[in-house]
Amino acid sequence: MKAIDPLVRFLHKHGLLASIPEASDLVTGGKGMISHLASKGLLDEEQAIALLSEKLGVEIINLDDANIQDKMNVNEFKMAIEPAFCRHHQFVPLRKTPAGILVAVANPLNLDSLQAIEFALSSPIKPMIAKENQINDVIERYWTSSLNEALAAAGAEDYGEIEVIRGGGKKEEETEYNAQDVAPIVKLVNEILVDAISVSASDIHIEPTKNVVDVRFRIDGMMQKVIEIPKRLQPYLISRIKILATMDVSERRRPQDGRLGVKLGSNSIDMRVSTIPTSFGEKIVLRILRNDYYKLQFSDLGLPTALEFKIKQLLTSHSKLLLVTGPTGSGKTTTLYTAINQIRDGKKNITTVEDPIEYKFDGVNQIQLNRAIDVTFASALRSILRQDPDVIMIGEIRDQETINIALQAALTGHLVLSTLHTNDAPNAITRISNLGADPFVVSQCLAGILAQRLVRKICTHCSQPASEHDIESLREYLNVYKIDPSMVKRAVGCDRCFQTGYKGRVGIYSYLEITPEISNLITESASIDDLILAARQSGYESLDEAAASKLRLGITTFEEVKGFLSLEAKARRDNSLSWQPTAQASVLKPVDHQNTRILLIDDSEQVRKLLKIVLEKEKFQVVEAENGQIGLDRVKDSMPDVVLCDLSMNIMNGEEFLSKMKQTSNTKGIPVIMLTGDATEQNETKFLEMGAVDFISKKSSPGVLVRRIRKAITGGVPL
Repeated sequence: MKAIDPLVRFLHKHGLLASIPEASDLVTGGKGMISHLASKGLLDEEQAIALLSEKLGVEIINLDDANIQDKMNVNEFKMAIEPAFCRHHQFVPLRKTPAGILVAVANPLNLDSLQAIEFALSSPIKPMIAKENQINDVIERYWTSSLNEALAAAGAEDYGEIEVIRGGGKKEEETEYNAQDVAPIVKLVNEILVDAISVSASDIHIEPTKNVVDVRFRIDGMMQKVIEIPKRLQPYLISRIKILATMDVSERRRPQDGRLGVKLGSNSIDMRVSTIPTSFGEKIVLRILRNDYYKLQFSDLGLPTALEFKIKQLLTSHSKLLLVTGPTGSGKTTTLYTAINQIRDGKKNITTVEDPIEYKFDGVNQIQLNRAIDVTFASALRSILRQDPDVIMIGEIRDQETINIALQAALTGHLVLSTLHTNDAPNAITRISNLGADPFVVSQCLAGILAQRLVRKICTHCSQPASEHDIESLREYLNVYKIDPSMVKRAVGCDRCFQTGYKGRVGIYSYLEITPEISNLITESASIDDLILAARQSGYESLDEAAASKLRLGITTFEEVKGFLSLEAKARRDNSLSWQPTAQASVLKPVDHQNTRILLIDDSEQVRKLLKIVLEKEKFQVVEAENGQIGLDRVKDSMPDVVLCDLSMNIMNGEEFLSKMKQTSNTKGIPVIMLTGDATEQNETKFLEMGAVDFISKKSSPGVLVRRIRKAITGGVPL
């Protein structure tokens, strides 16, 4: 027999329900119990809320009150929680207070929901009672309607005719955007394309689910749901886009790639289209390529003036290699294209090898990778060197052959530009070394390494100074990074920024210039600690300092850059006694880590036992889990400082575990180090892109393992 809801018992006990309703009357269909019973005429909703307030001592809040709405700051929670979570638990967060986050709830007796809300918000909460329909209205207004209303406003602009160009080349027969002439599915696709362009989205995601097709836009790096399309229209919608992108409509089992173009008035926009098969049908992503790429300048990217001067100076040299590092989506390709623009003067032979070619430049020879016919980075480079190039751009350095040919090209008089996947600039040197490059050749050719990330810029039309409460909570960061509290802003939200509080993105940059001293250290295969110290003596700034400078200038908010800031790392750098350049800088020194918790996940008891001995010897606290599923539970219970996770496990492997960690707001910031017996380049790149901070072979020595853990804890700063 199913237990009776505690709320129903409470209402019956205090006389608001004459009797316990039949089981069939207690099936709410997703609604809250109070509003459900009220809709059946069994209860007065206002009386029930008043009773709960009186007996539980919980205040009632009227979310329709204009004064209450003026004090709400729902936008600051939008990135932490999904609207479905709010609807499921019938609540909405309103604003931060010294006592915790103020939340409006429909059922304060549901303790499980209150605990789930606290966990999701990573903060104590102060519940208040509100009507369920008012809560749903707030959710709709802030999570759904805000973007739809903004789209409607943007869509009111007269773009003139819309031309959809198949494959980016052949014009569609139907060109006029006219509701009376265009078939419904054609009109739907055209509207999606126009709306995405009008709000400056970078990607359109068309995602089939069990019951509907979700359409989401990525705006300033963040995904926002726009509309739900009925499931019955899915095949027509997918087929329409595949036809426009010149894909095989009959092929649904394999991924496909294509292109299409859209002309709005005088503007022409290219889109790169890709499909993948999923359990609910094909998912399509359209990457909207900016149409002003040929005008890009370094100043447009937010590059500091002094750094812009250094990069421009480097681009005039020969026999040099410039690397740009960072994860997928950090703007590396845009930086390289901007560099190409800088030197594309018609007097140089510029050749690129890309996968894929995103933007097509006049006066640049661009080669598309095609592994099916053995056109790889390495093979293309060998052919390029016979074409008398002045400048070579390589989309990405992935293997030993590519790095060696790139270095050889730089050594023989060419300027080489490329990207690399590392967390910061100094570690790019270690990465090159691990790929098998000759340290002497690297020291002679490598000119500079630019590490970068993207953060959202605060909307200048609606931003407000941070509250006194927020300033106090950030006081330690403001003091350590020397930030004027008056420059700290709070994102609010308005129609111009689609209620997000942010408009546009800006890069944060950390540049490592290869000075003669650093060049000598590379030749000697010096430790990363010595490289960083030498770099600091010549003006090197890490990513956290670059992020702090954007906060210092009021360009962004603390929430956007907090993932880069580290009080411990900053303190170590500022303390000149904490690490000195010595011949023994790479020797592991014992450090007291009594309060540092490490979660060790591995399905081999023997491996766990051995690793635990090593870690406890270094004074770490070790928590164990035998698979990824148990590991997730341990994360919630112990909130470790770092996680060591095996890649291959029978119950929830390392890839699934990492994916779930990065999907949850209160766990995505915990550093995860992947352990594997199969330390391939492909695996390492994959898991670093997924968000792992490091990727270590189980064959590594205990000293290497402990040093990598220390590095993960300190954000990459040596101890």
